[in-house]
Amino acid sequence: MQKSILLVKDDVEQARIFNLFLKGINLDVVCFSNPSEALKNFQMNIDLYSIVLTDFKMDTMNGIEFAREVRKLLGKGIFMILMTAFSLDDIVKESEIVNIINKIILKPFSLRNLD
Repeated sequence: MQKSILLVKDDVEQARIFNLFLKGINLDVVCFSNPSEALKNFQMNIDLYSIVLTDFKMDTMNGIEFAREVRKLLGKGIFMILMTAFSLDDIVKESEIVNIINKIILKPFSLRNLD
């Protein structure tokens, strides 16, 4: 059974576009625009996901905070990708990012870079 990608993006329209693109390249995606709801879903379906793709800047919880909570639940057992248009140097220590995030994708980028 193919595991799913958990996509967390608080811009609903952008989330829809990401979702359509990822499904279009035959990936199973579960999409949330609310990080708290995504975290609850992850807790209830911890074995469903192999990748988390999260935006950094979100209203209620940023992507680093979200990733930190996922790591508390599953440790290094999941691949974590952070999308951001911001320099993280001023926000989070590099050593913390390395322990939480597997890959950072800087925006703007082409959706083709995700496959």
